[in-house]
Order: sequence, then structure tokens, then C-alpha cells
Amino acid sequence: MDRNSSILAKRYRQLGGEMQLIVFPGQGHNYWPGWFQSQALVDFVIAHAR
Repeated sequence: MDRNSSILAKRYRQLGGEMQLIVFPGQGHNYWPGWFQSQALVDFVIAHAR
């Protein structure tokens, strides 16, 4: 995460953007069903769907 998501979030904020980085403890780049059960993620997708 230090070489990817954290850097992206930091740079995005430095450029004036708003970003929330959600980190699920014990999870990384894997297929975890909890990603699809996250209400915050579902709300984000619905709010930004076109």
C-alpha cells in the first residue's frame, strides 16, 4: 500500500482533490467478498454511476 494507494491518495490531495482511502485490515490485493459487502463502496458506486 505504501508504494501504491497511499502515494495516489497523497498526490491527489496535494492537487486539491478529495479522496477517502478505505483500508480493510488483513486484506490486500486479493479476491475478498467483503469488498462487495462494503456499504461505503456500494454508496460510492451508486453515487458515481452514469
